[in-house]
Amino acid sequence: MTAISLFRLGFNIEGSENPKTVYAGSDIGAGCYITRSDNKLTNLMVGTLGCWVQIKVKGKDWATMGLTCYHVLGPCLEGYTVGVAKTQVPGLSEKVDRSCMSEPTRDSACWKADIDRFSPRDMPTIEMVEHPPRVKHNINVTDKHADIEDDLPTEAQEAAEAELKEVLDFFNNGHQYFGRPFFASGYLRRTKTFNGRLDWALIQPLDDSRVGGNALPTVQDWQSKGYFQSQMPRKRDGVLESQGISLHNCVKDVTVVHDKVSGFKMGASTRYTAGELSWVQTTCTITEDKYVAGRSLEDRRSTEFVFAPVQLDPKIRFGNRGDSGAVVFDKLGRVMGLVFTGERPHQCDAGYIMVTPIEDVFADIKEFSRGQVEDIRILERGN
Repeated sequence: MTAISLFRLGFNIEGSENPKTVYAGSDIGAGCYITRSDNKLTNLMVGTLGCWVQIKVKGKDWATMGLTCYHVLGPCLEGYTVGVAKTQVPGLSEKVDRSCMSEPTRDSACWKADIDRFSPRDMPTIEMVEHPPRVKHNINVTDKHADIEDDLPTEAQEAAEAELKEVLDFFNNGHQYFGRPFFASGYLRRTKTFNGRLDWALIQPLDDSRVGGNALPTVQDWQSKGYFQSQMPRKRDGVLESQGISLHNCVKDVTVVHDKVSGFKMGASTRYTAGELSWVQTTCTITEDKYVAGRSLEDRRSTEFVFAPVQLDPKIRFGNRGDSGAVVFDKLGRVMGLVFTGERPHQCDAGYIMVTPIEDVFADIKEFSRGQVEDIRILERGN
């Protein structure tokens, strides 16, 4: 089965137009292909631009950056490798071959960044970041070709051919590239409290015209996903705002002490979803860092905040593959945390996601900069 077929089974494919501006919740990916272990050229993973932030560098003006996860941008680095694994896909009875992360080439840029973070000073040769990612572009091209092959009236045929040319020209002229990896955490860093995982990256836009802003979903967006008014955030227009409630204040030890902490997100895969903070934190490992040498299973464990979906339907998920990098916000549109992974328990379709408190992410960005980043804030702009 092709990557495109898998994408259709598990991902949102709406909005395959070619925007030059990139908004919070947009699908992003590394601007390249890679040959996996079975010698097949493959599309790389899709992630989410969580939101646009601004950093204040010592002696300089505020600079706008895109916030996502490090593992989403890993394929931008030399030495990233892809294997293949038999995977069960919802809707199919038999397992299919699916690309999976493999061990980076030893001493490569990716191998070093996994262990000791990333900055452009360390690794100047990197792939750019693109929107839409090329797997979505390839779906769009396939659909446009199908439109042309249909027995359409002449006028409709000409319109379909013009649309295909526009889509191809967009990519052929490099307009999908919107930024470069700027700073990233690697896999070994942890929060100062709870031993939470830090998996973040900043993207430097090629120019300000690519910055689409942090617009919140509208009432129509939420209704299109089947949510009732009572399940939507109170703020249903406008833009994301700086942090309000802290996830750290919602727990005591590892148990949630607040009654019903709601969270909402915009992701590349599942788009607009509503969830609730789980009553207990979880201790977990992730597959992305299992290749880092010299680390025991205990070293790899972390304690995380968990969000589960509001149960409209038992098959609706709060997040899915491709939503890594999204931000979770509260009922008033205030950012609470960064989505870095998810899990689906056995015999359960809905699954849950794990979130790092946004203040921990911002604190680590400052620490990573060794005093160069003096402050960081959410860009409060819609477009």
